[in-house]
Amino acid sequence: MKTTTEGKKELNLITLAQEYSDDNKARELLESLLWPHIQNLAHPVG
Repeated sequence: MKTTTEGKKELNLITLAQEYSDDNKARELLESLLWPHIQNLAHPVG
């Protein structure tokens, strides 16, 4: 997967189909993109 200048991975249709074909993986991706602060609450640091 390519990396953008901000260090984030570039997503394209083929990559999405390969890496997120599982329902749970796809849900985790979408939730992290839509509600990033909830992920931090679910997995507190320290």
